[in-house]
Amino acid sequence: VNQRFADILGYDRDEVSGLRLPDLLHPDDAIGFATQGATDSDDFVVNRDTRFIRKDGQPIWVTLTGITTRDRRRDGRRPGA
Repeated sequence: VNQRFADILGYDRDEVSGLRLPDLLHPDDAIGFATQGATDSDDFVVNRDTRFIRKDGQPIWVTLTGITTRDRRRDGRRPGA
């Protein structure tokens, strides 16, 4: 988690790193988010505008860009985790 992302959502970096992405997404945008672009055999790449819920409960539009790379186990965990 980068500091700027935490700042945008109103969290401390440690707080937001303990949350999962679905915990932060607006409920209307969370539907289908996990299934869009992800397969068991491919890395998950995302670049989209979506709503998140700030710590104070207010929605905020954010352009989310990221990639999940998988280790040899193909489970998305960091090597050594």
